[in-house]
Amino acid sequence: DWSSDVCSSDLFDPPGSKITTVTAISDNGQITGSYYDASSVEHGFLRNTNGSFVSFDPVGSIETVATAINQSGAIVGYFRTSDNDIHGFMRRSDATIVSLDPPGSTGTLPSGISATGEIVGGEIAGGTDHGFLVKIAP
Repeated sequence: DWSSDVCSSDLFDPPGSKITTVTAISDNGQITGSYYDASSVEHGFLRNTNGSFVSFDPVGSIETVATAINQSGAIVGYFRTSDNDIHGFMRRSDATIVSLDPPGSTGTLPSGISATGEIVGGEIAGGTDHGFLVKIAP
């Protein structure tokens, strides 16, 4: 039951979604998250301000999780490959996807991206968890 303080609401799912998780919204209203399709495969999505959806997966992904978006529309997150490795990614606003794996990392989990493109998150190397801050060239 929505509170009486709610001014408006919008329930949505990407086309073909069985389960949808929204993780972030940009200052201009673009939304990102992940969804499971009918085959229980998880994909990342971008919901544009006009309500249209774009589904995406980095090459080699069997599971994609989008975690953050900035005002330029760049999205960060992580994906799992068939060998169960976890890799970080950044999806640029032009839809190209860049892998984010610090040297020696066995698991990269980006969690945020600033307006200037600085990416933060956690990574595992040598059995130890570390935080990271990285900036990818535009």
